[in-house]
Amino acid sequence: MFTQIKKRDGRVVNFSKDKIARAIFLAAQGVGGSDFNTAEILADKVINYMLTNMQSQEIPDVEFVQDCVEKVLIEDGHAKTAKAFILYRNKRTRYREAKSELMDVVREILKETSRENANIGNSPSAKMLQIASAASKEYYLNNVIPKEMSDAHRNYDIHIHDLDFYGKTLNCLQIDLTNLFINGFNTGYGYIRPPKRIASATALAAIILQSNQNDMFGGQSFPHFDKSIAEVIRRLDVKPNYDEIYQAMEGLVYNLNSMHSRAGAQVPFSSINIGTDTTEEGRMVIRLCWRPLTED
Repeated sequence: MFTQIKKRDGRVVNFSKDKIARAIFLAAQGVGGSDFNTAEILADKVINYMLTNMQSQEIPDVEFVQDCVEKVLIEDGHAKTAKAFILYRNKRTRYREAKSELMDVVREILKETSRENANIGNSPSAKMLQIASAASKEYYLNNVIPKEMSDAHRNYDIHIHDLDFYGKTLNCLQIDLTNLFINGFNTGYGYIRPPKRIASATALAAIILQSNQNDMFGGQSFPHFDKSIAEVIRRLDVKPNYDEIYQAMEGLVYNLNSMHSRAGAQVPFSSINIGTDTTEEGRMVIRLCWRPLTED
């Protein structure tokens, strides 16, 4: 009889026939079986098969034992149980490989944060963000996405964009800023009233982008920023002058390039579209928004 077995990590532990019987029984249960006594008989046959196929003084490894279980199940006429055992074994193999790959990725992240995403910094929060991202990708590749697609992604035949957010949320969003400015909005924690000053409007625009970045993934866009701000200007009791509008636009640009979201580790991907409003207020917004964007 065998007294020891070698684990995959090289450790040598006590050999147990009961573990073989239990593995066979669990596979049998998966296809409707319920007789543990048969599993014990098959476990004895597995051990006999092992004894005839290796030297008794050798220490068998886990892979050899599992090979013997498959062989005995097939030869003894338990094809369904053998198939269930093989499928489970393959699943565990994929899990171990994914876990090993994930640990390699985490090791590299902790060594030096990758700058694959230029918006992510090199802070401890950024490292935690990347570790979570790597774990999420492995989960989707191994548990959600069909194997042929996962293999194609791993082999660089295709690329699944934003894989880490595959099943969590929608990707990218155009925000109706005009509606939010006119009617106000509820963040879930409180109501934000319509802005009464141009500086408040641009500050709110930055907050809206940041807030949406935490609830959505990908880019956040104002599709007609000039039109939205022009509408705010027309509704103000006191119209802002040239300098006030410029300072408001400058504040917006500064905020968008300095505020963080997503666990405090990433600047939001932001797109501000201007250039189509033909009203007097809209043309002024276009000129004064473009100026801080192009200045050093």
